[in-house]
Amino acid sequence: MITTLEREGSSKEIIIIRVRVRVRFRIRVRRPDLEKPLPVVPRQRPPQHQSPYRTPIPLQQDGRQVQKPASAPDEILYPFALADRTGSNEAIIILDNRSMNYEAVCEVIDMIALRFSHIPYAVSGMAAMVYYGYDARPYKVSMLCPEHTRENQKCWAKALGMLPIPKRHDIWGVSTSDGMLRQIRVRFPYDFEEMHVLKVGNSAVSMLSLAGLADELARTYVNELKHSDQDRQENLANEMVWILNRIIQCRMTEHMLRPERIPHLIQERFWVPFSLAYPEVVPLFAKAGWRIPDDELY
Repeated sequence: MITTLEREGSSKEIIIIRVRVRVRFRIRVRRPDLEKPLPVVPRQRPPQHQSPYRTPIPLQQDGRQVQKPASAPDEILYPFALADRTGSNEAIIILDNRSMNYEAVCEVIDMIALRFSHIPYAVSGMAAMVYYGYDARPYKVSMLCPEHTRENQKCWAKALGMLPIPKRHDIWGVSTSDGMLRQIRVRFPYDFEEMHVLKVGNSAVSMLSLAGLADELARTYVNELKHSDQDRQENLANEMVWILNRIIQCRMTEHMLRPERIPHLIQERFWVPFSLAYPEVVPLFAKAGWRIPDDELY
């Protein structure tokens, strides 16, 4: 864009201002893999050596949602971070809004299953939802570990070539087959042993069940209720609706809501404000396996 300005006087001064405009295009790719069922591997069975990518349980056309991730964009790593290192094991960080597609999420999750099979862990958050069939593009894969494994996890991550991120000791970088460096965020919740974890997919990755994801979401909703804006709360509610619908549609007992699997969701500090804010969602809890007390009042 060129703008011309004229000043008064005997002579005219021409000032040319050049403005560079960046246009981004998003290409939506059809994913026929969503039409096939996602196998759930029992905990006691070994990994099956088949295709590395799983396909989620089928959803009805009106049951699928395209939801913007509730999590904010984070630092993104680029492949030349490896080439530009000079004796340092820290990666170069460039801020961008690049996200992971379904294939990249599955590849990172398979890496976690292979590299951390010897310690307790569970994939959680938005990436776990995508693995189960949620239509989103997360910026990182989150995994949970018990507090007592903190030092072991750090040592194994370095030994396996994962990149520590400067000033972000909870995030590691891993390279995927597309040449990009992806982020894995590791958290150490005090109540890890109470979380409901399953072995899923061909790689038998440890992942929160759908009930476990619902409980994690309930805890996040309570923690952010006083400080988050309306859009954030709406995103969390939409994600809860998707999880409940997925439980209802897949009809797998290992994912159903049970009190022992959802210790945070069954607390009044979650379901009272949530039910008052979203009364239309209340019947879904009962269909997914747990009935809100006095749900006929909502």
